[in-house]
Amino acid sequence: MIGVDIDADYVARAQTLIANQNAGDHVTVLNESVYDYVGGPFDAVYFSGSFMLMPDPEKALSHVAGMLKKDGTATW
Repeated sequence: MIGVDIDADYVARAQTLIANQNAGDHVTVLNESVYDYVGGPFDAVYFSGSFMLMPDPEKALSHVAGMLKKDGTATW
């Protein structure tokens, strides 16, 4: 699982929690803008409440939709 967030404090906290649960082999959190992130292909993309705070949510959704597998899904 990969998480992307632009807030460095949020990412640092998430990384601490991941380490405390010994989940580092399964979860990666990156301090990066979703608009700049390149990865995939993914089975699914999930946006939390932060989707409503993004300056251009349609652009973000379009960007990550391009990283989905052919039968992948996007959820927000």
